[in-house]
Formats: sequence, structure tokens, C-alpha cells
Amino acid sequence: PNQRLTMDEMLLIGMLIGDGTLGGDSVSFTNSDITLIDEFQRCVKSRSASPENIEFIIRSQDGVEVDKVYNIYIKTKYAKKSLDNLISKLGLNVKSAQKHIPNSFMLYPPSEKLQCLLAGLFSTDGGYVSQSNSIEYYTTSKSLAQDVKHLLLKFGIYSYVSSYPVKGYKCISYKVRISQKDALLNFEKYILPYMVGNKIYEFKDIFEKLKSL
Repeated sequence: PNQRLTMDEMLLIGMLIGDGTLGGDSVSFTNSDITLIDEFQRCVKSRSASPENIEFIIRSQDGVEVDKVYNIYIKTKYAKKSLDNLISKLGLNVKSAQKHIPNSFMLYPPSEKLQCLLAGLFSTDGGYVSQSNSIEYYTTSKSLAQDVKHLLLKFGIYSYVSSYPVKGYKCISYKVRISQKDALLNFEKYILPYMVGNKIYEFKDIFEKLKSL
């Protein structure tokens, strides 16, 4: 049945693995980029035969490093239950440190669906380091870091995983770094076109710098 998931659903799942709260009573999504909040709504509505009937609750609060942080829930009961059931069926109703890519997804051949999944992940928890001209993915889940590395390889995107303690927290964070030129160019070709939000423009700076070297 997973093969019947749409590209929008794969993008949504990637976004939720990145910045979703999945281990509680119901699914919610948190991000400082309002474009991603809009995309969450679009993807949820795409799963329904009556998208105009789906309502959401959006709360915002002042951020520390950003102006606003938005938290969005699905208000409409049937749409909320449908997404909760999907997340549960995929085994994704877990805390952050246990997040992972569903086993069935790991068996997918290189395809637009996987590109959407990776785009959702990097649109939320992706980042870049201009000094080293690299793109990174951050997570507190060792399994998720290894899964992302494995999926990137399907598109010729070589990366490596490292770990480091998180300041102020008793936990380890994992970083998937893409720094080789060929790997970055493959990321630009295969993943960037499916991404959403401000990270697109941040990553484009990396590629422009790369091509000027």
C-alpha cells in the first residue's frame, strides 16, 4: 500500500519526520517558515476529496533566533484521524530520538517519491555551512541519520555522518554532511527542485559559490 502514496504525501511525511510532533496524541507541525506551514496545509488537503472542508489551528509565538515560530494542527476530525492513522501505520508515531525512515521506503528505487521525501526532510531540518560549502541534515536520531545517508546514495549523493553533544541538553545530535562537489551537484539536480521554503534560497547560494570555484 505504501507504493500508492502520492508525491505530496511523501513530501508531507518528510516534513513531518523533520519538524513534526509524532509521538503524542495527534500529529502537529512546527516551523518558523510560513511557506512550510502553507505547504503542510496544501499537502493535507491533497489527501481529501473535499479539501475545502478541512480546517486548521495555527498558533504562533515569538522565536529566539527567528521572529515567529508557528505550530499547526488539523482541526477537522476526519482529516486529523486520517493523518494520525497514516503516521501510525508507517511506524512513525515515535519521539524525536527514535525517528527513522519507514523500512518500506528504504526499499524504493530512485524515484520522484523518494526525491519528495528527501526534499521534505531537508526543507525542515536541513542547513548549510558557507565556510566549508556544505549542506547538512540534523537529527537527534542515529537511525534517521543513517537512513538519510542511505537514501541520498540512491541519487549519487555521497555524505558522511558525525555526532556531537548538544549544548545545554543531555543528548547527542547527528549530522549528515554533503561536501563533495559531485554530491552537491547531484543534490542540486535531484533534491533541490522538490524543496519548499526559505532553505531553497540558502542552498542556492552554496551551488552558486560551488560553480564559481
